[in-house]
Amino acid sequence: MMNQPQLLNRQRAKEELAKRAIAAAMKSNWSDAAKFNTAILQDFPQDVEAYNRLGKALSAEGNVREAKDAFSQVLKLSPHNPIALKNFNRLNQIIDDKPIRINTTDGPRKAFIAAVSYTHLRAHETEA
Repeated sequence: MMNQPQLLNRQRAKEELAKRAIAAAMKSNWSDAAKFNTAILQDFPQDVEAYNRLGKALSAEGNVREAKDAFSQVLKLSPHNPIALKNFNRLNQIIDDKPIRINTTDGPRKAFIAAVSYTHLRAHETEA
């Protein structure tokens, strides 16, 4: 069993990794964001926030299956988590589980336009 100082050190390390993960995501450095969140989950396997951030990073990299797995873990721990529900359902709509890449380095507006365009194109593919 851990003593109080050990628990505090683990919590501080987790908080530092979370800050690094968020900073990496803000810079669209999805690989590092995924790495930091994975490190958190090694010591804190029930951290819903880390799983949500990991899912976001993986989906931004185009790793649909792995992203769905991360959001699925959230839903096992927190079945009504709105972030995981929204993202899991969105990823389930991707046909053939093909990786998608949306360039988010141009800012949120262009990423949004790209996501809407991709969804629009996929909707027309299924109508044909």
